[in-house]
Amino acid sequence: KEGRTKEEAWKIIVATVLGKFDVLEMNDEKSGYLRTSWIGVTFKANTVRMRVIIKLSTEDPLSYKIKFVSEYSGRAGTPFSADEQFAPFGRMLKKYDGFLEELTTKLKN
Repeated sequence: KEGRTKEEAWKIIVATVLGKFDVLEMNDEKSGYLRTSWIGVTFKANTVRMRVIIKLSTEDPLSYKIKFVSEYSGRAGTPFSADEQFAPFGRMLKKYDGFLEELTTKLKN
């Protein structure tokens, strides 16, 4: 939204992210960088984990880039912190469908 300050936008971003993710691994308002901790789900034959990374793209006009990172292990019960056991996964967990739209709507209004 035009006229919104960087601080106002950051408060909206953090509040929206915390509505879906419990823990922020990194939150630096000055540089405009936020990264959530891994959140995952274990299925019968697979473990999937996901995180969101948001960073300031430009200050004039104010814009942010958002990246969804999804990975899978191919085995059930893989610890979410076992980085070496995960590979990129081209899908997002269904419970986060609509998250990007929610965030952009809140920032535009």
